[in-house]
Amino acid sequence: MRRWGVECMVAWGQLVQIRNRLIVGALAVLIGFGFTSEAAASAFFGAWLGTFDGNNSESSILLDLSLEVVRLDRVETPDTRSGGLSISVLTTKDGDEPISGEWDYVGPLAVGLIVVKAGNMYAAYRYDDTITGAASRSGLWDTSQLKNKELSHLTAYRVVPEPATAVLLGMGTALLGLGSSSRKNRSGA
Repeated sequence: MRRWGVECMVAWGQLVQIRNRLIVGALAVLIGFGFTSEAAASAFFGAWLGTFDGNNSESSILLDLSLEVVRLDRVETPDTRSGGLSISVLTTKDGDEPISGEWDYVGPLAVGLIVVKAGNMYAAYRYDDTITGAASRSGLWDTSQLKNKELSHLTAYRVVPEPATAVLLGMGTALLGLGSSSRKNRSGA
């Protein structure tokens, strides 16, 4: 009876995960309908983490967000590409000031954080598996959290896992290894 209850709880958890992914997908589609670009219909915003004064260096992100990051690439306007990161403009203010668009990253690592810099402030957006359901390689950006000022630059970062996460992952791998070696010892004896 107890095993049946555990199996029901696991199945319920899987159903909740599927439901959450469907909701996120539906929201992404609804957000996409507001744009004319076909590519934008499949793109979406990350989770807004906040707006901060100053420049978006790795040290300021660590202080402001308590996240350790590694910069992947940065695009400075009026450029639209730098290395593996590119941006496109969907909306301009006063005819030439970019205030929203899409970003795309082609590189070996997934993007975990996008920082949009405008004026003397920056806004940070988190992109990870809990938001997208997959590794982030593209999305939408805007300067609405920055008083719709003209984009200065957009920076893509990889978020370094917290040490506690790495320790838990290592312990889990070690336990799996111990479990498989004890089964081999029992079957070989």
